[in-house]
Amino acid sequence: MQVQKIKTIGDAYMAVVFPKSDATEDVRASMLAALNLAADFHGIAPKHCIADQPLQIRAGVHTGPLVAGVIGLTRFTFDVFGTTVNVASRLESTGTPGTTQVLEVVAGLVGTAVRFHRRGLVQFK
Repeated sequence: MQVQKIKTIGDAYMAVVFPKSDATEDVRASMLAALNLAADFHGIAPKHCIADQPLQIRAGVHTGPLVAGVIGLTRFTFDVFGTTVNVASRLESTGTPGTTQVLEVVAGLVGTAVRFHRRGLVQFK
């Protein structure tokens, strides 16, 4: 499995975990890696303050196909596109500080390895 930082967008950080294959166990391991990375950030963030306020992060984790490629003519950059990316972004932006938001497909994929709490319906574009 390979974790790649894709880009920083304002105060947001995008990373992608690429599984070794499409096999369910490889995808599950990738999802666990992403969730563990987010959990590590949640553990570290409150130890740091900005203007005497503890830092809090929101994370959105999703799984599915995407399109990846190099863009640019003179200054190249690697980027990813597609519904999977958009859903992960919306999960992050509608999440609550200090949490990682996922859809049921991710929760079902990792099973009991991670404890999830239902948030209820959340509307996003």
